[in-house]
Amino acid sequence: MKNQYPDARRGPLSGLLVGVFTLGVAGWGLYQGLEREETIRQQFDPLMSIDVLTAEPEDLPDFAALEVVQERKDEFYDFLLPIIHQENARLLQKRAILESWSDDLAQGNPLPERTLEQLNDLAERYYVELEQDMEAILSELLLKIDVLPPSLIVAQAANESAWGTSRFAREGNNLFGQWCFSEGCGLVPQSRPDGEIYEVRAFDSPAISVRSFLQNLNRHFSYEEMREARAAARDNGQALSGLDLAPYLLAYSTRREAYVEEIKQMIRFNNLQALD
Repeated sequence: MKNQYPDARRGPLSGLLVGVFTLGVAGWGLYQGLEREETIRQQFDPLMSIDVLTAEPEDLPDFAALEVVQERKDEFYDFLLPIIHQENARLLQKRAILESWSDDLAQGNPLPERTLEQLNDLAERYYVELEQDMEAILSELLLKIDVLPPSLIVAQAANESAWGTSRFAREGNNLFGQWCFSEGCGLVPQSRPDGEIYEVRAFDSPAISVRSFLQNLNRHFSYEEMREARAAARDNGQALSGLDLAPYLLAYSTRREAYVEEIKQMIRFNNLQALD
């Protein structure tokens, strides 16, 4: 029986349709090829996949709309704690990779070229001197890339952002009062002295603000003693405590000792130790 459907080869648009079909097949093949390449790249570049946000960034809730103080605090905890746990888990994943590389070196196995590139990138990001042997670089990175106690993170976020109600939190997703120093990088404080150029950094999401805060404490020279205390606690099998690490935050505020005492009081008053 003769085919009742029109023969595409005889239509005036047949050449265009065939061309479009061919391009579509080629495009799909290219997409699949790129997708396979990306999958392979992530398999051999595990640090890249760890840094990808696993969920759509959430907007900061309107904490100021909650007039009952305890309700506002509870909402703040409910919003912030999942982000903290996610970012701490990400740091533990990085530690596991670094420890595996360290084990390879200890067994006399040279690190692949791509691993060395990732190691150098990570060292630059965490201000680790590259002019030293691989074992020393890995040791310093393991000192810097580690979790922080949730009680400390929550207390500082609450203090710096007024429980998520400050202008910098609402307009710039900045929960920790972090500064930046290029024009337009953030929000200009109304009380900024003449001649100063700093701004309060704006973030795309609160999650990125948390990530940046953790990186700041994990790499800045001002918090070296805090990192050493954290490493000592880990070596001794002790749980990390926000109250124990708070004294090492003198450089975080010009108020120094008064700021540290305020953070400790916030942890105690709100029973944040239970989060650690």
